[in-house]
Amino acid sequence: MSHELRTPMNAILGFSQLLEADTIHPLTEDQQEYVSEILTAGSHLLTLINEVLDLSRIEAGKLNLTIEDTNLDDIINECIHLVAPQLKERNITLEQDTDHSGHTIKADPTRIKQVLINLISNAIKYNKTNGQIFIKCQPKRDYMRISITDTGIGISADKIEQLFTAVNRLGAESSSTEGTGIGLVITKKIIELMNGQIGVNSQAGKGSTFWIDIPLALSKSPESQANKTEKPNTKQTAHLTGEVATVLYAEDNAANMSLVKQILKPYASIKLLCANEAVTGIKLVNEHQPDLILMDINLPGMDGFQALEQLRNEETTAHIPIIAVSANAMNIDIDRALAAGFNNYITKPLDIDKFINTIKQTLQPEP
Repeated sequence: MSHELRTPMNAILGFSQLLEADTIHPLTEDQQEYVSEILTAGSHLLTLINEVLDLSRIEAGKLNLTIEDTNLDDIINECIHLVAPQLKERNITLEQDTDHSGHTIKADPTRIKQVLINLISNAIKYNKTNGQIFIKCQPKRDYMRISITDTGIGISADKIEQLFTAVNRLGAESSSTEGTGIGLVITKKIIELMNGQIGVNSQAGKGSTFWIDIPLALSKSPESQANKTEKPNTKQTAHLTGEVATVLYAEDNAANMSLVKQILKPYASIKLLCANEAVTGIKLVNEHQPDLILMDINLPGMDGFQALEQLRNEETTAHIPIIAVSANAMNIDIDRALAAGFNNYITKPLDIDKFINTIKQTLQPEP
């Protein structure tokens, strides 16, 4: 379901990004506004899809977590960076203490970030314009308490006990504030799966404080989690010296293929070869020896993993970097692909800037 729901979003968000960034045939002011609305609504729909899928995985007992020592500074700083546009739009100031400096927690890095972004985003959504948010971290005996306080509308006592019940927006469904009402349900379940707790203190009209307790790690100075998660598998790299690079894309979805063609069209230094199935793709690889292969996972007949194995087992193609491009966006899918030998993993819907940067970094790696 994740693949089927996210795949059409790739075309909607991808082509919208192309229209928005088109400088050769610029849109009119009205058209820019229309595209902006499509991107905003599409991004919101993608968030809803992800929330529903997450809740389904949790209820089925299939949400896989990787609990490890996680640098709290890195996580909080990244969360603040990601919500910065929302803060600016509402003119809300965010302050944080520094008590957590140097501490590490036992958590799944991706999921704890998801939890904190959800709580901070709620503090923004239900705050007042020109309001404030405070993030406080208090190390206890064997856990870290992270509190997020806002100066917003608050929650009445009779509704607090309903907060973590799906699907309940406590009357906000009649407001202009978007949401499903399941974000806090997912947050609570994820925190509990990481051996933590979540709670709230609030008063109507006077703001709210949501807090989570997460176990502290024994290690005080782990390697930065950001560095761990952002390093791609670099067993193979393509080195360019300014000549045209050949990139092969194996993809059976016509809209996705068309999108990538349009994304790469402005780059004269990239020659794109296309295949709608793995067998054809492998034949083209052997004929043209491309500098990079972009490989969809869910291909008809031979899938992306089988194609990867065949290419890696042939001496003439084993050196070519291969990036998975897939709507399968679960951590378990990404980990499996990297373990199998893919050099990197790009999820659909595509973020065009990240997509281009990943290609550039693979074709022209830093020394």
